[in-house]
Amino acid sequence: MGILETLITIFIGLFLIGLVLSLTIWLMWLFLILAIILLVVKTVRRFIKKFNYK
Repeated sequence: MGILETLITIFIGLFLIGLVLSLTIWLMWLFLILAIILLVVKTVRRFIKKFNYK
């Protein structure tokens, strides 16, 4: 009984750790994509302003 309970708790703990890690990695990718989109938008706006002034 004791061995089974410890195995179940270890399995649940590992599963939760994996879930948290995957979520953090997913959030990091999401922030990276948002940052790239913002940079692209800023550069496009700069180019539009340059072309409008000419």
